[in-house]
Amino acid sequence: MGMAMALARFLRLVALLVVLGTQHIRGATHWYREMALETAGEELRLARGGREGVRAEEGKASFVKTFDVVLRRPEGQNGGKSGTLHALLFALEDYDRLGRLQTKNGVQRRSYCCSEDSEWQDEDGGWCAPGQLLLGPSDPERTGWPKDFSFKVEAGEKELHLRDLDVPIKQTGMYYLWFLSCDPALDGATITGKSVWKNPTGYLPGMMAPNLPFFGVMSILYVALGAVWLLVYALNWKEVVMVQHCISMVIFLGMVEMMVWYVDYDNFNRTGERPYFTTLVAIVLGCLRKTFARFLVLAVSMGYGVVKPTLAGLQQRVLALCTAYLLFSLSLEVATNLGAVDDLVTVLRLMLVVPVSIIDSLFILWIFTSLSRTLSQVHSRKQSAKLDLYRNFTNMIAITVVVSLFWIIYEMYFRISDSINVYWENEWVNGAFWHMLNFLVLCGICFLWRPSQQATRFAFVAERDEEEEVALTGGQHRSDQADIFVLEGMEPQEPEKHD
Repeated sequence: MGMAMALARFLRLVALLVVLGTQHIRGATHWYREMALETAGEELRLARGGREGVRAEEGKASFVKTFDVVLRRPEGQNGGKSGTLHALLFALEDYDRLGRLQTKNGVQRRSYCCSEDSEWQDEDGGWCAPGQLLLGPSDPERTGWPKDFSFKVEAGEKELHLRDLDVPIKQTGMYYLWFLSCDPALDGATITGKSVWKNPTGYLPGMMAPNLPFFGVMSILYVALGAVWLLVYALNWKEVVMVQHCISMVIFLGMVEMMVWYVDYDNFNRTGERPYFTTLVAIVLGCLRKTFARFLVLAVSMGYGVVKPTLAGLQQRVLALCTAYLLFSLSLEVATNLGAVDDLVTVLRLMLVVPVSIIDSLFILWIFTSLSRTLSQVHSRKQSAKLDLYRNFTNMIAITVVVSLFWIIYEMYFRISDSINVYWENEWVNGAFWHMLNFLVLCGICFLWRPSQQATRFAFVAERDEEEEVALTGGQHRSDQADIFVLEGMEPQEPEKHD
């Protein structure tokens, strides 16, 4: 019943996203729908209009543009006073120029608006006027930055249409667009419109741009792996066992997934539009591949197809864990790839990442527990070929887990120490690493379980395993022989000693 309800929820989620398939999201486009100017500190009103990594290349256009931006003031609130709105575009290198440091009562803080007790002078020696936005002295290496565009809202004016901005980007960096005001007259005001951020190679956001060539390379690698596997598969088709059919499915899902991601990013980059449906297909394929791969590793660890013919009583628990992983990983990927172009809010991302991490930990624990029992079984039956196979498989999984743990620690350090995206150009490596690691593990599994004339030595054969068990138990035939292959929880039987 629980699995049926989970499946029903999953189907409803897929149906909802398919309905959205006719809609599009713009490449590196930030939409403002009644975005409020919120109070930041004692004097500043702020609305964040977006941030993107933008690259600059000689002879190619990079820019930030705004379209149809409108400021609206609420009815009956400060409508009789005038105010000024600033559209401030700046790079991360310009951040220290925003505001001025001020010491009051021995405490140093940064002020962004000039007040009556301010004692700052501008570059010409004039004192700042109350309500003025404070900017530090210009950097000789970045003349003209940050870009400050001011818009005056007259007394009694409820709505102001800002002129469209077109700012060319000549230097690579992480850029921010903020809408600010130091005037109480704009309390409660909202902003609508959009901004478009373009890189030299197209509309892909700077942090996502390297994904286009990466998925192109991954598509080629999966096609090459599939071609080699298909050739070996065809040459030894009479010796193919069930585990190798499962491997073929993982290769196929991975190959199609990489191709769909490449097509998705290529269309995104060329047109600036990203259909929800194309991205959804890539997400679903990726989640299915990861789920099926985890099922394959867990089933092989339990000895499925090698020392036991079925999963029997454990089948429901394995399917339940795989279903839970599919649902939570799908939720995380949908939120990450179909949400805002910017990074997700940290708390929201944490809420989605934690369940996936917990389920992955359960997979790892179950895999190593099962491998230990399977190794004991094949060792007790003196099946040397299977023992060597499972030792190599265990070593490969152990190395994968250790490498993954080191990378997770590094990724956590990277995100904590780089909260303002100083190293945004390397952000794509975090996701690319897992795709590459999964591919290498798949290559290792393909090598260990490759179809060959000797592959049938690793397959479960009831008669042969029964004869081995009879020999190991001193000639006593067990009528419940099949049970030791289908009950994962049963400990392996020690052979009786005979003098």
